Amino acid sequence: MHRYTRATTKLSRFLNEPNLLNSVHYACEPFYDVTPPTRIAAIAVKNAESNETKIFSVFKYANELSIPLNELATATEYARVEKKVLDEFYRYVNDEGRNNARWLHWNMNSETFGFPVFENRYRALGGTPIEILDANKLDLDSVIQDIYGQQYICHPKFLNLLRHNHLGGSNYRSGDREAFAFLAGKWEEIHNSVQEKPSIILEIAKLAHERKLKTHISNFRAHFWGWIESQQTDHPIMFWVTLLGVLGSFVTIGLWVWSWFHK
Repeated sequence: MHRYTRATTKLSRFLNEPNLLNSVHYACEPFYDVTPPTRIAAIAVKNAESNETKIFSVFKYANELSIPLNELATATEYARVEKKVLDEFYRYVNDEGRNNARWLHWNMNSETFGFPVFENRYRALGGTPIEILDANKLDLDSVIQDIYGQQYICHPKFLNLLRHNHLGGSNYRSGDREAFAFLAGKWEEIHNSVQEKPSIILEIAKLAHERKLKTHISNFRAHFWGWIESQQTDHPIMFWVTLLGVLGSFVTIGLWVWSWFHK
């Protein structure tokens, strides 16, 4: 199966079972000059069926634990609240069998940024993470790349895709701005920004599925060439027979027109 066909099929499968589908994103401290595992500031999850967004953030739990936000600058107090963030996130993963649910995300694949960061950080804080199987994760950036091509939009891709499709609200902040907000202790700003992102990811997925996503590559071009490539891969003999038949028809018509004009 060609990557275009594989990508569109998998995206359809995820979106066609909204009761199992969660979109997820998170914010953390800056990656540079940091000893892993990276500290997490907020995780947001949206269930596609209920349309409900859950937010797990240091801003939220500092208030619940009656810890003043200015005290989050101390490592001990931050770790206490961050542990609560991950406790509640993994409780959500476990609830109602959500460890078998599907997780739509944006580039959360690596040890630097992604699900492994949750696991490593939670272990460092004394917790036991629940494994989310790779088969139940779908990187939306990779899917869109397989459908539209590697150059579907310029970097930073997520931000430019938002602008191109008029998505995101006033609370949205880029990952870089969230990192600066972390250094400045702007916990509420991070909370509000991350809360928007699962909805945006889900909307991008729906637009791609409906062939309405605006990129630097036209939808017709992307899907036409994707179809051609998938036919070459999945039905090579039939593809070449059909192509030769079409070319033969054009040659026959061309010869007929030439002979008609040269009578």
